Amino acid sequence: MVEKQLSEKFARIFDLKRVSFNDPGEAQEQDVLFVDMESSKYFVKDGRATGRATGKCHVFTQWDRMPVGYFAQKIAAADKDDTKDFFFFNVEESIKKHENLVERTFSFTYFFSNQYDPNIGTITSIQLEQVTE
Repeated sequence: MVEKQLSEKFARIFDLKRVSFNDPGEAQEQDVLFVDMESSKYFVKDGRATGRATGKCHVFTQWDRMPVGYFAQKIAAADKDDTKDFFFFNVEESIKKHENLVERTFSFTYFFSNQYDPNIGTITSIQLEQVTE
């Protein structure tokens, strides 16, 4: 549930085609936002699911495709509805990998509050009343 929301919002905010919660592995696929969920707190009460998730995101790319400042610019230009529930920090950390390849990272905290409506059962009958005036 939270992963789906994060995937959709990160894809829109950072204009990336793919968001993955998998480990990047040794291949370190380029131009994919890898999300490393470090912790999450999830509470359900009175039909609401609330909590927070913290993590770190990594993108392996060529330095000229994602210059320093890319994340900060995308966050500033993004729709406020997509960014309002985030706190971004350690934005634009950069690690040189090989020749022109770099790993760009940022950390985040995501606060969420959603309706919680589990599938309770099956509708077996409906009663209708017609009111005439």
